[in-house]
Amino acid sequence: MLCDNTGFMRATSFDGQKSGALKDGATVTLKNYIPKSDSIIITTKTKVFQSPHFPIDQSIIDEAISALRPATPPPADISSIKSSPVKTLHTVQGTIIQDESPRQVMVKGSPVAVRTITIQQKRDTIKLSLWKEHSSEDVKPGDWLTAKNMVLSEYQKEKQLSSTSRTTLEVLFVIGLDEVETMYIHDGICMYGCTCLGCTPNDMEQ
Repeated sequence: MLCDNTGFMRATSFDGQKSGALKDGATVTLKNYIPKSDSIIITTKTKVFQSPHFPIDQSIIDEAISALRPATPPPADISSIKSSPVKTLHTVQGTIIQDESPRQVMVKGSPVAVRTITIQQKRDTIKLSLWKEHSSEDVKPGDWLTAKNMVLSEYQKEKQLSSTSRTTLEVLFVIGLDEVETMYIHDGICMYGCTCLGCTPNDMEQ
């Protein structure tokens, strides 16, 4: 975040060599940046100059920090999460009912691990995309999960949640296998289906 005594603005840098000049507490002047509606983009063509320090009202700094690192939202119902705007942060709770094997997808030319799980809360379900290090989290079908700081996205007209750098996953308890649905593996997907005594995977697929 960049601050002066009129307010603050988010700055995104695509030039790692400028990270030293853009450290916390530095006073800088920027030239040749790309302005956006509510932020600026710093590129390799951007010039960063050290400038004389000047005081900034602490309330502006506190507000900028809150905007950069918003408070963890409280748990919400899946139905209300799905009715929220995309790119909003959420905390969700529910039972994992489906777990897909991690896979590699290309993001900006580099392979990135992602794993998709589905959780259920009452009669509502939502998919969670667990990216990078979160794809190897020790969670499984039957776990009652709390996923904090997940961002809402939309893919093929379906609302779903994706992990962020601030995401934490916590298993509150594990539902006993004698209390819940039959579990089986099919095409690399761990399914957690309807309550069934003596049924087979073929029965559950129907």
